[in-house]
Amino acid sequence: MTKMKVIVCAEPGKMQYEERPIPVPGTTDVLLRVKRIGVCGTDLHAFSGRQPYFEYPRILGHEISAEIADPNGYGFRVGEPVTIMPYFYCGHCYSCRIGKTNCCSRLKVAGVHIDGAMQEYFAAPASSIISNTNMSTEDLALIEPFAIGSHALSRAGIKGEEQVLILGAGPIGIGLVLLAISKGIKVILADIDDERLKICRTIPGLQVVNSKKENLQDAVMAITGSDGVSTVFEATGNLAAIESALPLISFGGQIVLVGIQKEAFHFSHPDFHRKETTLMSSRNATHKDFEDVIHFFQNNGLGIFPYISDNISFNDAADWFMDKSISKNKNIKAMIRFDV
Repeated sequence: MTKMKVIVCAEPGKMQYEERPIPVPGTTDVLLRVKRIGVCGTDLHAFSGRQPYFEYPRILGHEISAEIADPNGYGFRVGEPVTIMPYFYCGHCYSCRIGKTNCCSRLKVAGVHIDGAMQEYFAAPASSIISNTNMSTEDLALIEPFAIGSHALSRAGIKGEEQVLILGAGPIGIGLVLLAISKGIKVILADIDDERLKICRTIPGLQVVNSKKENLQDAVMAITGSDGVSTVFEATGNLAAIESALPLISFGGQIVLVGIQKEAFHFSHPDFHRKETTLMSSRNATHKDFEDVIHFFQNNGLGIFPYISDNISFNDAADWFMDKSISKNKNIKAMIRFDV
């Protein structure tokens, strides 16, 4: 077999199948046979035309579970289950030299800057491969989105039993919730979707606020004894949510922007200054974050939490994206399966 099927986002709102040659791995690559692809908010935003850093046409997909098809001399075995760290960095720029490979000045993210893995075979740098034979096929595809949350927690540097607020009960926000609670952090989760929040209420120790039905600031102050939270993690990328964060934090608190917004946002400088607020972004993840997530899955895991809400055959995935009757925002994590 020399040909494979791929899904191409040809333009905003249009996904189509194409037949292309199976990639020949370059000297620094291995060839993967893709098994699962998690659908990320980045993919949905790219499909709808709301993703910065993006050009069309593009093959999406960066939450990858695969097996080695051709080790290309790199010591892996054929059939070995793997995932990848899909942020391909140069290794030479200043950011890379100081260990911040997640924000390399020449960064190429699979499925964003370059073609991703919504294809039957995918060539990836051998240095990006993460092998773990003790994890399920589904869990391997979940390491990357959880690593986004792990990196945000690392950036925040939370110590002790601080109380934090996570804005957004999407896949990244829920991953942040589960990781934070596993570290003993007190968590409030806010969203406007009752269905998602109903599921999240099953998480022990989590306090949940529907910010469409309740005044979020009043609810946070009631929970924290009027102190506010030490950290707000903004995991929606929604402009109004970003701009709502400042009144919710304590004096000396911080705001961590995990989601991304195309527009400018604004805070009152006097209010920002008065609290000595720290504002930071959290971009992608590092090898350490991937290692921490693997440790989390092996020692905590998802339990019975229904994180994967949709299983989609690769042969149906293009139609799923374009089906306007499906509310993608209701999903927690849609998973594309290549073996159905």
